[in-house]
Amino acid sequence: MAATKYKTPRYCAYCGRFFYGKTISTVYCSKECSRNAYNEKVKLEKLEIRRLKRIDELKRSGQEFISITNAVAIFEVSRSSVRRCVISGKASSMRIGKKKLLVRWKDLEAYYSVRPVPIEKKAKLFNLEPDKCYTIGEITEQFGVSQKTVYCHIRAYAIPIRQIGKYVYAPKEEIDNLYKKLK
Repeated sequence: MAATKYKTPRYCAYCGRFFYGKTISTVYCSKECSRNAYNEKVKLEKLEIRRLKRIDELKRSGQEFISITNAVAIFEVSRSSVRRCVISGKASSMRIGKKKLLVRWKDLEAYYSVRPVPIEKKAKLFNLEPDKCYTIGEITEQFGVSQKTVYCHIRAYAIPIRQIGKYVYAPKEEIDNLYKKLK
């Protein structure tokens, strides 16, 4: 994305420092913050996959009791929270040896909820045929805004465009929705 003439004041999404963004969509203050945020995201995704595999294994095994370590990993609560449930009688437990404590899976499931897997957003498909689109000139005439404003809105709201010859096309549906919101 091209740099704008005006610098926009922002706070870094990773470190929280104040900086001036070079583009409308700038989120991080530096390449280091961007890289660190990406690495953290990848790490969390791997941990989530590992947690979901553990849940599937435990459900398939049909075990009635699970260890505190597994309960902490599945329900994402602290060890002391699980022990509090056992002490208060909200969850049944049994001891194996002197140190090993197993907790009933169903009791914990009733008290704590397993966080659902987020639904992935599907990419929206756009029809960029000229008959289903406005040209930039048509948008400026119809909605009474300048070309510069139209291009800023297209970048800010991630509206796809298509250039054929000297004309730039944007989907009618998206532009209509955008300027309904802005009025």
